[in-house]
Amino acid sequence: MRADLEFWGVDPEPYRNDLVGLRATPHPTDPTKSVFDMWYLTMFPEGDNEYWSNSMGDRVSRDHEVEHEVGVVGEVSCGPGIDRDVAIWTSQQQGLTSRGCCGDCMPDQERQIRFLHDTIDRLLALGSLP
Repeated sequence: MRADLEFWGVDPEPYRNDLVGLRATPHPTDPTKSVFDMWYLTMFPEGDNEYWSNSMGDRVSRDHEVEHEVGVVGEVSCGPGIDRDVAIWTSQQQGLTSRGCCGDCMPDQERQIRFLHDTIDRLLALGSLP
């Protein structure tokens, strides 16, 4: 069992009216793929029933209930910013799994997160969590 099977990335920014939650989980049958979830929550400016959302690249309205969408990358949009990020994932993964990749160069904060996850994985493998 791995401790990092689910990872939520949350993007709260003080000047925005929205919160974007991102989650990647392993594909149930193909270890080379993952399932990606995006949650978009918004607070409407006081007195407004709709406004332009930069995150979604569209107007959002209090009166319009958003439907849950499921689809393949490129078929379903997560808004312009997330779509741009997702567009480079395939080439990133190809580079990371190529023979020419000799590891990563991570900043200290990322190395600390990796150490935390590796430590949790080792404890889970031993069957002894404090």
